[in-house]
Amino acid sequence: MSGMSSVAAEGRPFPDVRPRLTLGLLSVQHALIHAQSALLPLVFVEVIAEFGVGVESVGLLIGVSNILAGSIQLGYGPLSRRVPRPRILGGAGVVFGVGTSLLAAATSWLMFSGATLVGRLGASPQHTV
Repeated sequence: MSGMSSVAAEGRPFPDVRPRLTLGLLSVQHALIHAQSALLPLVFVEVIAEFGVGVESVGLLIGVSNILAGSIQLGYGPLSRRVPRPRILGGAGVVFGVGTSLLAAATSWLMFSGATLVGRLGASPQHTV
């Protein structure tokens, strides 16, 4: 049975998608994003000491990451007309996971900043504009 006939037979664009599992995974992903956003500031005091940066550097990182993540959210609406939203969210979840994992491996302020930006960009499709 081809992909088109299975779509027509079930009347859904993605007949192999399990809505409860999808909702569960997206809910866990969303909770992890909010947990990381809430807990990351608690680490900033150690980050400042570890990497020898000032509070203004941390503030700049937060500001830049918020502006980039917020700006890129504008593109997810039009993108979701061409790419299925579950694929966007799944791919973004991987990007978020990679960015968050890289935070643990950061050995410099530059690496920490890059990992933070990657993680924030991966989190951005959860709250599209």
